[in-house]
Amino acid sequence: MSAYQEFCRLRDQRRAGEEAPEFTEEDAFERSLRTALADATYPHSLNHDLLDVLGMPNFMCAPIAHAYRDAGEADIPCKAEAEQAFVIDKLVRFVIKHGTDWRTHASAELGRIREILRARKGGA
Repeated sequence: MSAYQEFCRLRDQRRAGEEAPEFTEEDAFERSLRTALADATYPHSLNHDLLDVLGMPNFMCAPIAHAYRDAGEADIPCKAEAEQAFVIDKLVRFVIKHGTDWRTHASAELGRIREILRARKGGA
């Protein structure tokens, strides 16, 4: 289950007989993030994959950040440094979680974002 799916599950979870959700959106986000990062640790030294991600210039990050913003998947300020920080953070998390296979998982995630954008444009 992805962190986002866990967030949705927690956010929508109801106690028996109650109309209000058990967790606020903020609590659900915090709990899902803690769960997702529980096993993630930053490596003790820089490896090739981290160097690739951490060295990404802002002009490479901007299109990715714009796609997330346009798909409604992230609320990123329209500033180059904010876009770069968002993308680098997201990709570092892929490196930490998936190791050398991070590109495959990041590409799949970007494919999901592209599908959202296509659907918003009416399948064009």
